Amino acid sequence: QNESFPDDVAASVISQYNKLPAKGKPSSAREWTILAGVVLTIHGTPGSAATPCHLRVVSLGTGSKCVGESSMSDKGDVVNDSHAEIIARRSFVSYLYGELSRLDSDVLERCPDHAAHGYMARIRPHIHVHFYVSHTPCGDASIFPMPTNTSESDSASHHGEDTDRATSSSTSSSTSSSSSSSSSSSSS
Repeated sequence: QNESFPDDVAASVISQYNKLPAKGKPSSAREWTILAGVVLTIHGTPGSAATPCHLRVVSLGTGSKCVGESSMSDKGDVVNDSHAEIIARRSFVSYLYGELSRLDSDVLERCPDHAAHGYMARIRPHIHVHFYVSHTPCGDASIFPMPTNTSESDSASHHGEDTDRATSSSTSSSTSSSSSSSSSSSSS
């Protein structure tokens, strides 16, 4: 993998998102959403001539909201968390279930020694899974480490500035106001 690989993963997710219809997407420069996706890198199959690695986007999700406490349900009839990362993960799990239904697909294979460790299938060794999100997650996942080369008093005064800089550098699109939409996609 080269230095541009993270950009290639991001570009493949954004390209797949751009192919989706406009319905449910932010409609103006003042609206925005978070985008997340799961990408497979597929390298040459073992024992065959080396083939170039190619990227396959297998799930997408957008969104930045959870339903309010009064609307939450433990009956499975409401998606309680519609953050992009959750929607993309749920879509990826659905994709994997589809692959399991046709075991020995190009992504999954039967485990040769499944009795020894209890797993019937695994992702083929020449396939790697990558996760992309257009912005840092909220909550504890967005806490950035303090710089180690500053004094204790300097770090307290610069913490917010460093956090803002790190957050803005991980954002791939401009964000001027808050809006959300949810969608998920699976493609194979």
